[in-house]
Amino acid sequence: EADERSSTTAKVVHEAIRLEGTEELERPSSSVGWSGLAAGLTISISMLGQGLLMVALPDAVWSSLIASFGYTLGFVFVTMGRQQLFTETTLTVMLPVLHGTHRFGEVARYWAIVFAANILGTLLFAAAAMIPDLFKPEIVDAFIELGAKAVEPGFAGVLIRGVFAGWL
Repeated sequence: EADERSSTTAKVVHEAIRLEGTEELERPSSSVGWSGLAAGLTISISMLGQGLLMVALPDAVWSSLIASFGYTLGFVFVTMGRQQLFTETTLTVMLPVLHGTHRFGEVARYWAIVFAANILGTLLFAAAAMIPDLFKPEIVDAFIELGAKAVEPGFAGVLIRGVFAGWL
């Protein structure tokens, strides 16, 4: 009964992640690409959720805190859909390489496909968001404000934030 109630050991978690990484590295490129495209589209729900909340909430001190919860929506949907998001695949696909069962070239192929597909998905969503009359002008303005704030720290700042966000 104690075994049934105890939490999973670190070794079991490690092995489960390694096996998942092996499965990902052995997936056909087209499968990885479609999943990456879906993740790029889905993660854009973060911008949509946060932008809609920014516009809907009153101008108050606490509004930005509540609006930032909209940002989490895309990550929840990507995770629930088990889609491939570049920042979420770092450890998973590296474990098979560290165990010597796969080569780094396979990881590079996987990352390149996922990254390109994620970017394409977000660009498609951004293009759709700019279709006239799809969103009210104040919502489009909120999207633009979010984008401007996101790149404000410059390339190095965004890169460092991305590394820490991916790690978390």
